Amino acid sequence: MPLEEAIAKIRDQAGTVFDRRAVTALENSLENRGGRDAWADFGKPA
Repeated sequence: MPLEEAIAKIRDQAGTVFDRRAVTALENSLENRGGRDAWADFGKPA
């Protein structure tokens, strides 16, 4: 699954399945702390 799709699924379940604070921290890491670069290969075949 592509990273954007995974993030959208997690975001949609924030506050119900996932703690909203943890989702916010994940999004902050991805957007502001180089997380997108670290996860650039997520969802791509090995």
